[in-house]
Order: sequence, then structure tokens, then C-alpha cells
Amino acid sequence: RKIRYVRQKNKGPASARNLGIKLAKGHYIAFLDADDLFLPEKLEIQYEKMVNNPDILLSHTSYYQIERNGELIKEMNSGLFLGSVYPEIILGCPIATPTVMVRKDVLDQISFEESIKVGEDIILWSQIAKKSSIIGIDIALTKVRIHGKNAAFDRPSQIQATMNRMEYLIKRDTDLPTIKKIKFTSSIYAILAQLFWVEKNYLNFSYYIIKALALYPVNYSIYKQITIKIIPRIIKDIAFRLRGKRQ
Repeated sequence: RKIRYVRQKNKGPASARNLGIKLAKGHYIAFLDADDLFLPEKLEIQYEKMVNNPDILLSHTSYYQIERNGELIKEMNSGLFLGSVYPEIILGCPIATPTVMVRKDVLDQISFEESIKVGEDIILWSQIAKKSSIIGIDIALTKVRIHGKNAAFDRPSQIQATMNRMEYLIKRDTDLPTIKKIKFTSSIYAILAQLFWVEKNYLNFSYYIIKALALYPVNYSIYKQITIKIIPRIIKDIAFRLRGKRQ
């Protein structure tokens, strides 16, 4: 009697979650996709934290990454991400959706953006973090299954999600100071450049690196990225080609 099964036409994860939230009768919302697992004490520990911190709108925990067959990959200490994390959360959000618990009343005010198919969860967590600090619990209380369908590990999905962050969390945020918008947009361009570099799409890599530096030339994180990751890779590629020619 505590479980209701609801079915709707496939409109994407954001629409499904919004419907579930709308129909929910409790004061707290947690998310569990079909291939992930809660540990038995997960909801109890998180619920107590939320009750004891009535001004906090969102909590999340650390988690285990597991193989398709359930074998442990590694523990992710994402629960160390806590406190006043806005606006830095825009550039880096380690929160895994199955670890989240949110007060339902805040989700009655803002919801998942249904026009977005990837990264809609990070956008919502960032919008909530703008309203209050967040609770991080550094105890792995969820098992997140890693496989080929995970958007977080699919490069095209990562690229689209990064672009969505720029559109919804930077361009559309009227409260974000102009200098922050410039810095963050430059950093987003740098993230896109790195993703295209990994894809060996050097044309788009060059395009976004140039845009990042043109927008904010003193973005030292870009120079660090070029020095640590890109220049060694270029040297390695040149050395490999020279060895091939000698042979």
C-alpha cells in the first residue's frame, strides 16, 4: 500500500521525475533509478540529517561505483562536497542523483527542466544550492551501476551537458555578477576544449581554447590545463611519429 506504480509515455528522465514529485505525498524526495541500489540505512541516515537541519534544502552522500554484475569498482567521496557551494557548483558538481534527498516544498517551486535530456539534474542541484547550503554525508550509502548507458561517461552527452550548464546556469542567471559570468563562461569553454581534445577533435579543441582565452585571458586554469595535459600529449605524439619515421 506504500507503493504506487505510475506509467507514462517516454518523455525523458526529467518529465518522469517531475511527475513522480508531483504525485508524492511525503515531505522529502529521494531518487533511485532502476539499475542503482540504496544501502539499507541510506534513507534513515539522510532523513535524520534533513530533520535536524530544517534550513537545508538538499543533502547527498558518497557512493560506490559498481560493475554491471554488482562488483565494486571504487568508492566516490562526493559527500565531502558540502556547505555554500554556489556558484562554484556550476563548474564542478560531483553529486550523483541516486544519493540526493530534497525537501518536496522546494521542488514544488523549481523542477527538472524537461527540455533538457542530459545534465538536467546538475542544473537543478545548482539552482537549489543557490537558495541554501547543502549537506554532504561522507558515507557511501548508494551503489551506482556503471555501464555504457551512463550519460556521465558518454563523451557526446558530457559535451551537451556542459553546454546546457552554460545556457541555463550562466547565460540565464540574472543574479550572477558580470565578472563571474565572464570567468565561468571562459572555464566552460576550457572544459569543452578538454572534452574535444579527448575525442581527438582538434579543430573544436582549438576553437574553444581560443574562445576561452579571448574571453578571459587571465584564466590561469586554462594555462594549467595546457601545461599539464596538452603540451605533454603533443610532445608524446610528435615523439611517437618521429620514432615511426626512423623505423
